[in-house]
Amino acid sequence: MKKFIWLSLTLMTTLSYAQNVEIKKNSILVDNTETLKFEKINYSEYSIIDKLGNEIINLQFKDNGTSFESDDYMTIYFVNSKKIIDSSNTGRIAGFGVKNMIKNFITWLLKEKVLDSNGEINEDKINDFKLKYGK
Repeated sequence: MKKFIWLSLTLMTTLSYAQNVEIKKNSILVDNTETLKFEKINYSEYSIIDKLGNEIINLQFKDNGTSFESDDYMTIYFVNSKKIIDSSNTGRIAGFGVKNMIKNFITWLLKEKVLDSNGEINEDKINDFKLKYGK
């Protein structure tokens, strides 16, 4: 019984802090509010754009020129802070189609508090994110 109560409270707490991310056309909505936009630059490069039209994040996928997926990685460039993170955690944002991939990417940044629900980047959290997920 105690485990059930603990599990229920933990689940409710987790769900209450979860933010709803939706992609409509090229708009990124967080909790039903348009917060950011994204642009597909080419097959392997994407821009996350703020409300003013400025690129704040550049996301690139690198395949190392091999047929093995295990050596693939992504480069996340935080434009304003000029910080680059190379991460092999591509599975965290994998999804069927570009919209699902962008949704998973934004959800990941929100969960790690690198990005807030207003589309603002927390510069201090970028370093934590790099230590946790950088290669």
